[in-house]
Amino acid sequence: TDLEAEGALARVASQIAYQRELIIVCSDATPTASASNALNTVLQLRALGLHHVLFLSDSPASCLSMRGALPGIACVWSSRLPKTMPANPGLCAKMYWGYAFYFYDLRKHYAARLAIEFGVNVLQTDTDVVWLSNPYPTLKGIYRGVQLVSMSDTPLVNAGVFYAQDVRPGDGAAWVLRELSRRLHLFITNSSAVKQYVPWAQPPYFANIDEQTIMNDVLRSSIANV
Repeated sequence: TDLEAEGALARVASQIAYQRELIIVCSDATPTASASNALNTVLQLRALGLHHVLFLSDSPASCLSMRGALPGIACVWSSRLPKTMPANPGLCAKMYWGYAFYFYDLRKHYAARLAIEFGVNVLQTDTDVVWLSNPYPTLKGIYRGVQLVSMSDTPLVNAGVFYAQDVRPGDGAAWVLRELSRRLHLFITNSSAVKQYVPWAQPPYFANIDEQTIMNDVLRSSIANV
């Protein structure tokens, strides 16, 4: 299923989410450690009794391959963004472009939409994470009143492992999720947009498209109201 198809994300929200909870895992299907780690992450979650996992990949062929390795996996892809380097890349894209940036954009976009538009609580996890226990007792316990929960990292948060719950359209958490998705997509697709934020910047623009850098910048913006 292409998540950009009409009604596709709504079907995901209704068919895969369990009690308004959904876990997002991303990977392509090339025979590398990345794909193996992703499948291992899904198996770890299943072993903990967590089957409401949305596997976000890059193509129908990748999903077919993943289902061959792990039958029953709920795999989707998206035509939102080409997998190749954008036409107007910044220096960051030119130097480091890879599948990671493609998935940075997709997972932040769909996490925001699922949380804000469909009221789904979204747990996003990287695939280099080991899940030793069910995180929900903690997320619904001491963090039950917190809308955005993230693993800590320098300088504030880690963008690879975070949880969004009870997000409502128009509230602060919704702004953070939308703005994170917007800035990431903007700098990936239009590096010259840097000048909107840094008026003295001159080409070639670096246009940092690392999701963690941008997530921390967005959090600073939400705190400083800028």
